Amino acid sequence: MKRYNGVRVIEEGKVYEVNFRPFKKAGRIFRRVEAASKQEASIKRSDLMAKAGKEASEGKIDYSSSDFSKALGDLIADVMADDRSGTTEANFRKKAGKYRNVFNRMFHDFKNVRFPTIRTPSQLTLPFFTHYKNYYCNELGKARGWRQELTTIKALMRRLYKLGYCNEQVIIALKEIKKPPATQKEYPDIPEDKMRELFNFIKRDRMDMFRPIYFMLRTGRRVEETTKIERRDVKWE
Repeated sequence: MKRYNGVRVIEEGKVYEVNFRPFKKAGRIFRRVEAASKQEASIKRSDLMAKAGKEASEGKIDYSSSDFSKALGDLIADVMADDRSGTTEANFRKKAGKYRNVFNRMFHDFKNVRFPTIRTPSQLTLPFFTHYKNYYCNELGKARGWRQELTTIKALMRRLYKLGYCNEQVIIALKEIKKPPATQKEYPDIPEDKMRELFNFIKRDRMDMFRPIYFMLRTGRRVEETTKIERRDVKWE
């Protein structure tokens, strides 16, 4: 099967995500396109690359985003300098990758299309993040993941503030965007210490049940919901 670089399947035969750099050392751009196949999505990617390159050469949109590119480099360096005790190297790199993915989605894909006049993180305002919320939940169809996305955004912006890329007003403004409520647990009356005691017992004596129980503890899902999600991996007795 032919491999199409820069093309990722979102919904087979309908929606694909393409990414590219309009020119060397530019920030990577992410777009979603409607296409019947990867081949058609790749053709549309080429068209978008040509259009972006032309806009950049004519000065219509500055795709280089040098200040944001530098901010990303400093952000990842700051994350990698964190204390790694109590976590594995793989989990630590996964954490850094999450920051990178959210940063690129927000400050390359979204910003370059909706707010092209913003050149530095210091120009960010509350409307920018409000419009990003609508983009993430409605256009990308990820409303259920907004709580985690917002948590990462706030942590990311606090790091940029400490690194000197934005002022405190941005951090204060972000408090106006409230997190959606967490998944309601099925057994809210059971004390947390009792849940942890049960969890530790299962972790110690029943490792085969460790992951599904941990999943239910964190999300509040019922047994039947969890077994439907991971039916092949779970053996209930």
